[in-house]
Amino acid sequence: MESERIEDLNQVLGYLNFSSGKSDLKFLSALNRLYLSALDGGDRSVYAGMPAWLKIQQWLLERLESLRRSNPAFAESEQASRVIELVWRSLLPDYLDFHSDLLFHQEPQGIFNSLFLGRAIEATLKQGGPWEQFDRIVAGAIGELNDYVGYRPVATLEGHDLEPYEHEWLRPIPLFIRGVGVAYGPYHELIERTLVVLQETSGWILSAAQFDLSRLDELALDPRAYDFDHPVNTRPNYYFGQWDPHRIDGSGYYRRFVLQQVTVDALMARVRHGGGLSRDELLTEAAAVLAGTILMASGICGASPNSIASTTTIMELLSHVAAYRDAFYVEYLPKLKGVHGQRLEAEAKIRRQPLGGARQELNTTLGRLRAAQVERIQVARIFARMGSANAAKEEADDVQVPSARILCRIDCLLTIGNQLLMRGQLERAAEIPGQIEDLVLRGIACGALVDPWNILGFGGNFNRFSTNDASVPDDRVHELVEIMEMSFGLLSRIWREAAARDLEELCDRTEGQFSKLSQWWRQYAAHEVSEVHATDPKVALESSQHVARALRLWHRGGAAAGDLRFWTPHAEIFDSPKAYALVIEALLDREDFVGSRALLIHWLSQVPRVGISSGTIAYSDFARRWMERLLDPARRTSTNAMETWESIEKFFGYLESNGEDYWQAPRFQLLKGPLKGSSGRTDLESNLEDDPQENRYGAAYDGFSYTDTTDDGVEGPVYQNDTGSDEEFIAESKRIGEHLLFLSGLAHMWKQVAESGAWLSKVRGPSKALPHRARMKDAFGSWISSSVSQREGLMRLLDQVRGHSIATGGTDADSMMRYDRQRVAKESLIEKIIATAVETTDASLMLLGVQFAFFQSPQEIKDNTTQAWWQSQDSISLDDRCAIELYGHLMSERSGRVAESFQRFIDAIGDQPLLYVSLARGGDPKEIVYARSRRRTLTHLLTWLPRQGFYLLSADLIAMARKMEIQNHVGDGAVTEFDDLFQ
Repeated sequence: MESERIEDLNQVLGYLNFSSGKSDLKFLSALNRLYLSALDGGDRSVYAGMPAWLKIQQWLLERLESLRRSNPAFAESEQASRVIELVWRSLLPDYLDFHSDLLFHQEPQGIFNSLFLGRAIEATLKQGGPWEQFDRIVAGAIGELNDYVGYRPVATLEGHDLEPYEHEWLRPIPLFIRGVGVAYGPYHELIERTLVVLQETSGWILSAAQFDLSRLDELALDPRAYDFDHPVNTRPNYYFGQWDPHRIDGSGYYRRFVLQQVTVDALMARVRHGGGLSRDELLTEAAAVLAGTILMASGICGASPNSIASTTTIMELLSHVAAYRDAFYVEYLPKLKGVHGQRLEAEAKIRRQPLGGARQELNTTLGRLRAAQVERIQVARIFARMGSANAAKEEADDVQVPSARILCRIDCLLTIGNQLLMRGQLERAAEIPGQIEDLVLRGIACGALVDPWNILGFGGNFNRFSTNDASVPDDRVHELVEIMEMSFGLLSRIWREAAARDLEELCDRTEGQFSKLSQWWRQYAAHEVSEVHATDPKVALESSQHVARALRLWHRGGAAAGDLRFWTPHAEIFDSPKAYALVIEALLDREDFVGSRALLIHWLSQVPRVGISSGTIAYSDFARRWMERLLDPARRTSTNAMETWESIEKFFGYLESNGEDYWQAPRFQLLKGPLKGSSGRTDLESNLEDDPQENRYGAAYDGFSYTDTTDDGVEGPVYQNDTGSDEEFIAESKRIGEHLLFLSGLAHMWKQVAESGAWLSKVRGPSKALPHRARMKDAFGSWISSSVSQREGLMRLLDQVRGHSIATGGTDADSMMRYDRQRVAKESLIEKIIATAVETTDASLMLLGVQFAFFQSPQEIKDNTTQAWWQSQDSISLDDRCAIELYGHLMSERSGRVAESFQRFIDAIGDQPLLYVSLARGGDPKEIVYARSRRRTLTHLLTWLPRQGFYLLSADLIAMARKMEIQNHVGDGAVTEFDDLFQ
């Protein structure tokens, strides 16, 4: 045994000293035997004792010293000595450093098996002397080793010669080399048996799978962590392996097959754990299943780049693979004799497939690994966004895939950057974007993040094959876009803070960093891809420049910045909704409600020029945010109700005077003729009495009833309209949608004020309190009138849009596509109108509740059953009147009146439907509005009643809601929102 080891050492040293790097099978075979000898615990114990690859180095050095003294051929052995030093002390450690992201999870002894060492030595020798040039030789050898990337689509773009990045390439671990045999190590027995199974498989099955053992020069293992979330997994059977698309012979055939380690390890796990079965039997089954998966993977990629026609669909390919896979297992099972064969025959009957135990356990293990990866990644990113960097790192490090670790670190840095900004530590926060940029570049370089060129090249998709049905959305694109958007957002916030403090040096530094990053990102043109929602980096940079300039003006302008006239000369700064949004957000962060209000009104006055929304930025969101922060209960100790009310009153006054048409419900502009009819239940409308003392704040219901006498096949009210082009309707839908967004925000703000009505109405001192309450009463009356008018207009708009007929056109694909596009747009618009009408109705009722709670005389409250203004309107439905009464008692905390009022409300609403039929099933839009409005009323009551201790009434209300759904049928396919009551 020792003599054989000495002979193998002589063989290896002779190659090291005299070869120029050409592959030598005798050298590789000798190295493989040495590796087996170096394994302390035998073939399977790679991780026991001193690593075999280091023990081989020690043996080589000792034997080389002996040969120098005893063998004249080795008297001059500098090359062997230098190469040993280069490979073991420089190349192998540097290789791990080069792939520190991709191979983070691997132990060196798991990668450096005998055949890998052989390839590393060959790569080093190919660099040639002088052997003192370590940097040149090591860099060249790493480049020589890195020859595999797997399936990696590369975009073809004019003017760009694109290839996978340098750190994406690596060396798969050789498990078998023709003429050498199977590498010793943990997979030796499995691979040997697998090759035997393949050799014994019928030729027609191998041919169907396009697998020819005579063309298998190498069988290797991909050492990268398998990322189940990568879109390449949509490529069938990818986790079973593939032919290396870059190792092709002169005849055009693939020569190296690369297995996925996750599959091989899953098969070996069953062998190790045993479950009471013979290890030999389990190993035989694992080899058969591995052989089957190799054939399945081979059939997907084919034996050569042109072996599968581009016209072949994925379904056709999968059917073909499934057919020969089943044939393979059916053929293999009878070859197993004795007790083992009998056990598998019985198992096949139970599991309904040959080798079902091993095959199903493989699928179960892979599914469990995928679930664990997804779970840990999500938990890690949640921790990261919470700012728990250590917890996030622990979770991410348990996930082997590099994308998870890099994304988690980026999330951590983004959170830390924002936290530093909140604490006012600008200098430290300014260091974060550079660190994020480094991680992004690292992620792209090693393939952990998507190649940005592929965003434009593949339109945000991932090409699984060259066939027409092969593209799938690439979620990594949206991850990278989101990272860049958040990075620009962080830079913008740092810049804003620096500008607001007039820190010129930090402003200049941040601008330079922003400019550099935006130029780099803009070259990939993600914003030009329609399927990708990305902001133009140039626009983001210009917006941030404008914002910085505006904040410097604000800093230097002082109190004058709160005047609308202050911003008028600087209108050119605000060239987009984003520019307004960024400055308003910065001012709100500083609680400058006067300056931010002035900018909000300035934005509204400039809507024809800049627009009211852009992407995710909408005027109404920032107006609501202004109101929400102004009414924040935490501020009430530092401000008083009168000042807050004055600011609110001014804001709504400015909105009404500058909003112009936005203050009213939108009109459907594609109408050509008058309304033929109208339908709907009696409801709140804008025909309020002019008398300020009588019914001023009441509401009326429209009393129209509609009978369809047209017999034109269209249910409900119909308008004569011009069908127009699909582009006209899409444009009209967008215009109305923006208008509805404003009205929805307005209703939400009214509700915010209504919820704070108790605090706003409390002013000490009769000299101030009486005029203050009179102003509030007038303002609430005006808002009630506006909200009711808006709601009536929205219900009219609902009729108009519902009655709009879409031209059917022809039966060709383009006509059907245009029709479907308009149909979807119409349904979406109706949904938006419904949602806005519900919000406006809700606001109307809450405003009326405030009026009843705080601006009615005690006598009116006492006599509310007959004489109160809000009940004197016969046109208000009974359930709404009872809801207003109950709202008022709860808002004013008149606890003694709640129970009686609650009972009246229950009696009134009990026979009303709470369910509705969806639009998709032909439901009536108005009935949907009424049902959702009732549900919204119940939600408010279930929020307020428990807070004031009315737990039993809350339980009764829940029971009533269930009863309403059970007893008041509305038809098949009814929709329930019962769970929303508890939000």
